Amino acid sequence: MDDVDITAQLDPAHWPQLRERIAAVFATKPRAHWTAVFADVDGCGAPVLELDELADDPHLRARSTIVAAPDGSVTACPAPRLSRTPGRTGPAPRATGADTRDVLRESGFSDDEVNSLIADRTVAASG
Repeated sequence: MDDVDITAQLDPAHWPQLRERIAAVFATKPRAHWTAVFADVDGCGAPVLELDELADDPHLRARSTIVAAPDGSVTACPAPRLSRTPGRTGPAPRATGADTRDVLRESGFSDDEVNSLIADRTVAASG
């Protein structure tokens, strides 16, 4: 990244440029490449998993953070784990998206922003 002044990394005025450059570099390779690059690095670097990949993640599996139900759905185990009052998992919620537009509008998003989030598949919406 010779085109970015790394000495300015702590100056917030340069963060948009740095963010764009880092995103551009990450976009040049598939997720599997970056997962392998960060595998032996003692630092933060983990892939953003799809929902259907969570139950197979070794880190989450080792900690029993995510469990698979008999019907194949995945759900998060209750946290924190308390010894005297342990939580129980129930059925995984269904992501219908029926209220997505209303919730986002109530949160201050404009119709254009809501439509963009849905089109980019950042959020799910039905109907």
